[in-house]
Amino acid sequence: MASDLPPSAIKRERPPGVSPISDIAPAKRQTDESHKVQPTPAKFLWATCQDMNESMRLNIKEVAVEQAEENCLKIQHVLESALGKAKKDAISTGSLAIERKMFKQWIEELNNLRDRHHKHEILVGVEGPTGAGKSSFLAALVGLSELFPSGQQGAATAVVGKASWNWDDKPGSEFRAKVTLCDKADIEQSIKNLLKDMKRLSKLKNTLPRDCDDPEEREDEITNTGNRINWELPRIKAVWGMKREELQVVADTCNSDQSYHKVVQWILKKNPQACRFLQDGVIEFNAAKRKELNRKIKPFLDSTAVNHGAGSPFSVWPLIQDVHMYVKSNFLRPGMTVVDLPGCGDATASRGEIAKKFAHRLDVRLVVSPIARATDEKQGQALMQSGFDEAQMKIRGKYDGRGFGVILSMMDQIDVSTYVEGSYELQNDPETSQKLEDLETLQQRKQNGHKKLRNTQAKLKLVERERKEAHENHRMAEESLLPESEDQSNANGENIEELKTKADNATAAYKRGSDMINTLKSNIEKVCEEMEGIEDWLHNKVTQTRNQYVKDRLQESHAIRQAALNRSDKGSPPLPIFPVSSKAYWRLRQKEPPIQSYTTISSTGLPAVREWLVEATLSKREKHLDDVLGAYQGLMAMMRFYSQEKGIDANFDISRSTVEDSLAQTHRDFSIKLGASLSKAALKIQELNPLEDVKRICKASSDEAVRVAAKWSRKYPADDHDTEMMRCNTYTAILSRNGSMYTPKGTGITYNWLEDLGGLLLRSICKEWDDQMNQRLMEIKAPIMEAFKKTWTEYVSQLKQDIRDNLPALEVSFNHFAATADDGLLPSDSNIQKMLDKLSEDASEVTDDVVELYGRELEPVFEAALNIKGNGSYKRRRDCVTNKIRKISVHIARPIVNKLSERLEARKALVPRDLHRIAQEAINRLKHELSFHLHNLLENYPASEELKKKKIELQKDIRVRVEEWELGWQPQGSKDEKIMGSNLKGPGDTQVIIEDDDSDSDKGEEVVDTPLEAIGDDMENLFRDDEMQDA
Repeated sequence: MASDLPPSAIKRERPPGVSPISDIAPAKRQTDESHKVQPTPAKFLWATCQDMNESMRLNIKEVAVEQAEENCLKIQHVLESALGKAKKDAISTGSLAIERKMFKQWIEELNNLRDRHHKHEILVGVEGPTGAGKSSFLAALVGLSELFPSGQQGAATAVVGKASWNWDDKPGSEFRAKVTLCDKADIEQSIKNLLKDMKRLSKLKNTLPRDCDDPEEREDEITNTGNRINWELPRIKAVWGMKREELQVVADTCNSDQSYHKVVQWILKKNPQACRFLQDGVIEFNAAKRKELNRKIKPFLDSTAVNHGAGSPFSVWPLIQDVHMYVKSNFLRPGMTVVDLPGCGDATASRGEIAKKFAHRLDVRLVVSPIARATDEKQGQALMQSGFDEAQMKIRGKYDGRGFGVILSMMDQIDVSTYVEGSYELQNDPETSQKLEDLETLQQRKQNGHKKLRNTQAKLKLVERERKEAHENHRMAEESLLPESEDQSNANGENIEELKTKADNATAAYKRGSDMINTLKSNIEKVCEEMEGIEDWLHNKVTQTRNQYVKDRLQESHAIRQAALNRSDKGSPPLPIFPVSSKAYWRLRQKEPPIQSYTTISSTGLPAVREWLVEATLSKREKHLDDVLGAYQGLMAMMRFYSQEKGIDANFDISRSTVEDSLAQTHRDFSIKLGASLSKAALKIQELNPLEDVKRICKASSDEAVRVAAKWSRKYPADDHDTEMMRCNTYTAILSRNGSMYTPKGTGITYNWLEDLGGLLLRSICKEWDDQMNQRLMEIKAPIMEAFKKTWTEYVSQLKQDIRDNLPALEVSFNHFAATADDGLLPSDSNIQKMLDKLSEDASEVTDDVVELYGRELEPVFEAALNIKGNGSYKRRRDCVTNKIRKISVHIARPIVNKLSERLEARKALVPRDLHRIAQEAINRLKHELSFHLHNLLENYPASEELKKKKIELQKDIRVRVEEWELGWQPQGSKDEKIMGSNLKGPGDTQVIIEDDDSDSDKGEEVVDTPLEAIGDDMENLFRDDEMQDA
């Protein structure tokens, strides 16, 4: 900042013939119209492309960022070289000291900007039932096989796995991974809690029911404590290999906190390598090849036990917080980070909890479910139709067709004949019926052809034997011919002629038979080709029919829920649904024979998902690019001011401090005025209140609360048609947890009563919340920016007036600087957008505690139910809960809404502070750029002639690079129209067509030789046209 730089009033004459250069211009100089400071270049393409479509805008800005990074890197090398040389110089005062400080600040800002850009993440996560194919789908999406482990036995992904673009190009670091472990204290506390539960459970079981004041309470506690143990025990066993019996023995010896601490440390020491992992906190891996990295990190991602050093094999997943990979995939380069979450319904319930806690952090949330059971599978349905999650997404502005989608995996798995038999639609489709008839006819023709072929091959085999005999007889007859009487000679000649004719007929018959076999084979091949075409048609037809049926059912359900959320049938975007086949995709990528009907990459469904994700994240990526480009433009301006050429000498008896003092009051005044004008323009933010209609909200949520609570005793409360009752122990366990999340062992079903009620409240407010805190809030940006531009123009005009009144000699040069002041509007525009986005995000987070708030309000209800004992207590507990919620549902909603409202108002109250900060940052940026300009205009050359020459060369070197940078940002016609889609195109995403060499085979069918008598002696007529026609 200008205020950080020491003032300088040192003046020396510039040597003859040396043009003034930015940082070290001589103190005496004049500027006229023929030698004025270079004006700002024309507007850049990325700043003037608002009227283009989203994809083209994004593409232009992506290219502009790449150009900026490249040019800044060149300038950074120049500055670092200059700083390195400056260390060797003895003189480090005056303008040289200021210059070095400016260079360091510029490099620091560049490094921070580059780091911010590289760390930008758009989280695209997948969740779904265990074994749904999430990891395989993500690997295909990114185009890197086995990116995440796909387990063939049990759950593969045991922790949160992330993959981002790797910006590190150092040899040996092309592929990287960062494994973050849990806090050691948390692990120790978990073990301690487990030991306490085990000791308590042992004591409860050793106490007879008749010795207890409340036997039923004893049973409830046994159930709840056992459930907690079952939750935690698999984690301890996975890492430390201790069986329940061993842990029980040591738990029984504990009588104090000190004894528990000793046992915990003893357990930890049983696995020294696990302790080392926890002490390290973070483990990093580097590899030149992806498969090498996969091999290194696989033990940290999945649940298999492996050797980690010299000790026994163990699973490390309970110690892992997350695994973040950095790889080379064009799909990830624009900031995409894919997240692989553990499957819900996992046999180890705690792994499923990881997924749920992480899901709401995602920018795009994809639920993966096998298409064959997508409409029936309860875990997938719970994710797709969770009222709580839907309302949360709506509140966060992510339920708009771009923040949530469904992936129907394993699309290639379908039995055509079985599906057709069970499909009313296909059975009544004339074209399908005709194709089935044609296929049956062709199958009969193929069967007949093969039968005829076998018979013909058998006949030809006998004909070949007969042909050889005939030719041998004819040869032997000719060789045995002796001079005899004329009559005998004639007789022998006739015999030889007869043998020759027979041999010729056999040869001709053999040729006709061979031709017939070739024709039969050709006909069979044609029939097979026709059958293959019909089978492909049927496979496509069945697949598309099945896909459309599933999509229609999901869309119908989605539309009903959307209408309920929006309280309207209009304006609801369709649910993005994508049938995919990862298996078919990899078959094509690896140039293996394709799966039937999947002969192109596009037919696998993966390109459609990529295209949607690109479009769904356009807005967030463009906001980030605008922010980055505004910052790069500021860096460019500083270097332009430093390196620009100037005019002829003038007697400027002016120092930096004189100029800064002349402008200081205006800076202070407009810092306040700009913040005030922004706050005034943002007053409409304070008027936004999605919780204003408290009466409606409370009534809407309470009406549904009774109906929902009445189904809490069902095993599948979300399914209106399934009335199977929950086990008594399960109901009691949920009551003892105050209605919070509980997953009984072995069922894979997760219950959360508090979330059920919280979801009702959120559903009653989400429409207004989305309308006001997502839609209308963003509309307020326009008047804020209008106020900013108006006050900013006044600010710059006042600065010019200050120079005109106090330092008229600088007026021309300052006016040229002021012409660039509007460049500061873009960073401010981005900052205001980020402020509004942050406000929207923070506002939505005030609803995160709605479950906890319901827990506080309902604790007396659940406690009263638990106090009901004796025969029939299960039914009386259910009735108690239902009746109390019926009575208090309206009353408990009101304090919760009031609490949410207080939090929202508290967050909105911070807006003026945020806007004043943005205003101050804008003024600081201008002061910073002005500092570079003043240094160029007023500071002196170094006293040393050698340093003068070096500085002139340095400025020239930087000026050339700035000019190259500016030229790269200028509109270049079609040169810059590089489609973003091609950048995001995953490796191998070209249309692949592989010939399917599948031929029909009849191996195993017995070939029956035809007796010789069936062939007959009439070789001349064997294999004639009538037989061909029969074939």
